[in-house]
Amino acid sequence: MIKKILKNHFVFKVIFQISGLDREVAGSDRYPMAASEDEYYTDSPILGFTNTNDLIHDLNYLKRRSEFIFSAIIITDKKEVITDIQKKLKTKEPISEIENKFILIIKL
Repeated sequence: MIKKILKNHFVFKVIFQISGLDREVAGSDRYPMAASEDEYYTDSPILGFTNTNDLIHDLNYLKRRSEFIFSAIIITDKKEVITDIQKKLKTKEPISEIENKFILIIKL
């Protein structure tokens, strides 16, 4: 269901996926890799994160550098994490819940 929604409703999109825990991680585990089949089915890059500060930093960087308007789709399995991101980004976009995942979509 999520894959169908993501694939069909956005022209330019970047998916930001954050693990359930908002924590600092050192080394190569700081940016977990998404499964390549997930990127194939969503027809979009999926950027993995372990903490909200890194996610927000990279989202703002892409927003400044992008030549095109795009949608940022932020997905996590913890409501408190997505609520924290929503507050830090100062957005009023609604949070959706689909298949036990919390999703925030922001058009930039």
